[in-house]
Amino acid sequence: MSGGGRHGFDAPFFPADCHYRWYSTAEICMILDRFETVIFIGDSMLEHIYSAFNMLLRENIGMGGLKQWEMKESTPHVILPMSGSPAPESLHTTFTSIISGDPESYKPIPVILSVSLSTSLSWPAATASMDEWLTLADASQRNMPFLWVGPNAAGHLKPPAQILSQGNNALWHYTVEQSKEAKARELDALGMYNLTLQAGSWDGSSYGPKVALVQAMMIINWLSRVDST
Repeated sequence: MSGGGRHGFDAPFFPADCHYRWYSTAEICMILDRFETVIFIGDSMLEHIYSAFNMLLRENIGMGGLKQWEMKESTPHVILPMSGSPAPESLHTTFTSIISGDPESYKPIPVILSVSLSTSLSWPAATASMDEWLTLADASQRNMPFLWVGPNAAGHLKPPAQILSQGNNALWHYTVEQSKEAKARELDALGMYNLTLQAGSWDGSSYGPKVALVQAMMIINWLSRVDST
C-alpha cells in the first residue's frame, strides 16, 4: 500500500501492485474483535489518523473523531501522544498498564508507531523510539505486532524556511531509511509519502479528513492481515 500515486493534483490515490479494501463498520468491528486492544503511539500526524479511525468506527465523519463522544466498543483502542524518544515515564506507565492484562490471553495487541516532524525528522530519534517501545513490549511477553508509519509528504504550501529540513527530499530519505530500520527490527512498515504527494494541504504539513480516512483504512487493512492465532 505504500507505493502508488495520484494522476493529478488531489486526484484519487491508487496503490501499486496491490489493493486495499474499504471495509464497512461491521467488518472493521469484526477485525478488531480479533485483538485484545489496539495501541497508537505517535505525534500529531498519527493523532489525525487515529481521529479518522474513530470516524470510521462511529460512522460519523463530522463528529466521530471527538473524544467527548463516548462509545462502547468490544475492542478497546487508545492513542498515546508523544513527540520523541525517550517518551515521558508516565506514558511508559500507561502503556505497561494497558498491556498487562491476562498474560494467558491468545489475542495479540497491535501497536501502530510513528514519529517524524515532531523530532525534525531525526533518524536517531526514530530508531530510538522503535527500540524504546519494542523493549517495553518484549518485557511483557505478549504477542505484540508493530506497524511503523512513515510521514506525509510536504505540500506546496510548506513554508520556505522549512523546505530544506522538512521538504520532500528530506521526507523521502527519512521514509526509506526508517522503513529499512523498522524491517530490520521485524516491524511492518507503511509509508504515507506516496499517498499524500499531490494531495491538498492547507499548510504544507497537515491534510484533511479525506486523506486521514484513507490512512486509517490502510491501517485497518494491515490489522486485517495480522495473524491472531
